[in-house]
Amino acid sequence: MKLPRTAKVFGDMMTVVGTTKGGTVSVGQTMFGATSKATAWMLNDQISADKIYFKYQPGYGNAGIGTTGFVDGETVWFGPGAQASSGIGSIQVSAAASSTTGQKGTILEVDQTSGTLLIGDAIGFTTTTYGADDRFYIINTITNVAVAATYYKWQAGNGASQQVVYNNRATLTISPEKQRGIWDTRNLGSGQGSDIQIRTLFSQARLTGHDFLAVGTGNKTETGYPNVNLANVIQGQETNVFGPGKVFFVSTDQGGNFRVGDFFSVDQLTGRATLDASAFNLSGLTELRLGAIGGQVGEAINEFSSDESLAGNSNTACPTEFAVRGFLTRAKMGTKAMTPPVGTTAQRPGGVDEEFNTGCLRFNSTIGALEYYNGSLWIQPGVQEYSTVSSSFSAASGLVYFVNTGGGQVTATLPASPDLGATITFYDVGKTFDSNALVVSRNGRPIQGDNANLTVNTEGAAFSLCYSGSTYGWRIFSI
Repeated sequence: MKLPRTAKVFGDMMTVVGTTKGGTVSVGQTMFGATSKATAWMLNDQISADKIYFKYQPGYGNAGIGTTGFVDGETVWFGPGAQASSGIGSIQVSAAASSTTGQKGTILEVDQTSGTLLIGDAIGFTTTTYGADDRFYIINTITNVAVAATYYKWQAGNGASQQVVYNNRATLTISPEKQRGIWDTRNLGSGQGSDIQIRTLFSQARLTGHDFLAVGTGNKTETGYPNVNLANVIQGQETNVFGPGKVFFVSTDQGGNFRVGDFFSVDQLTGRATLDASAFNLSGLTELRLGAIGGQVGEAINEFSSDESLAGNSNTACPTEFAVRGFLTRAKMGTKAMTPPVGTTAQRPGGVDEEFNTGCLRFNSTIGALEYYNGSLWIQPGVQEYSTVSSSFSAASGLVYFVNTGGGQVTATLPASPDLGATITFYDVGKTFDSNALVVSRNGRPIQGDNANLTVNTEGAAFSLCYSGSTYGWRIFSI
């Protein structure tokens, strides 16, 4: 018998809350658990499916494998500074129990492959702990092949000072979907690890045009033949597979249903086809129509377009992610106009509405003007925002304050880090500055070129301050 080639499971997997992603999160970055203090490298970004594949740095791992592992619900930081919980990106681990697991699903990260991997190879796992799995799987795709993959350990004060090299890396997609997670256990000591055996040659049985009828329901006594109860027919009992062996078949069953192996079937009564695979190749296909979904006959798609301007305005072309992002963010909308959502004041989104976010823009038909949500209220572009105050407050750039000092002196603290040209306006709304002054606290920036606060005690005063830069600071812009 030909000896199998070998490899090792490379890394583990965690379930994350994709909507909590912030900043830059990318493959190869250092990961640091804010609660657990575990460190790792990111291997595979599947955040769109709420998954991340990662490799613990030496010495770390979950219970029994390393000193410490990521914990459910914690924040994970990414990139330089991650170990100080101040990296360039972050994401939240799901709070559900056991959100950090061994690898499972249709993606498998491996290293230390002893030979060339081939699509169609059968793989099995020899580990007996931390996710033992006696099933065998078929390789569908092979990507990210690297003779040597280098990862860097970021450390406070000296950056990427250490590098770790792993040999013969690859990313596989497999079928069927792996249900049991297998941990990378190499940190247990020398020679440890979740070992994989890979075979190109394995036992096969081929059944072409076979009619299963009620095969798998039992013997004559168990089925009551010829009065077989077809409700007892279980397709999974039609064939038995042991080890890496496979049974390939093209068949019909007792209902006349056509099947090609475990992944493709056609119900000949209704014409409904089922394709159960992690990936499929549509090369040569010139048109795709998804009909009868919810009783509707959809459009026929004959092109996946990368045109960022969407110039074709076609009902038969589907834009790619690149095209959609380019249209929205790379000035590809053309020279005419874009129509935002239109509605009355009463129809503004709010609460848990998914369209209600800071920065959202709409046309308010009640007031006949554009408006946007700034995080606390709806305002119109170019229209100043007003606020009435009667106690000390922190002034914000761009606002007009009606200040009432009738109850005593009021202090307005200017922004600590204003932008050039930032403007703030103050009005003595109650004509009481002469009895109870307004004090403008400079907050570390000059006012009129002086490093002193501004006291205003003129009745009915109204003035604006404009920030001119760090040398002269805030200047009185108008009186």
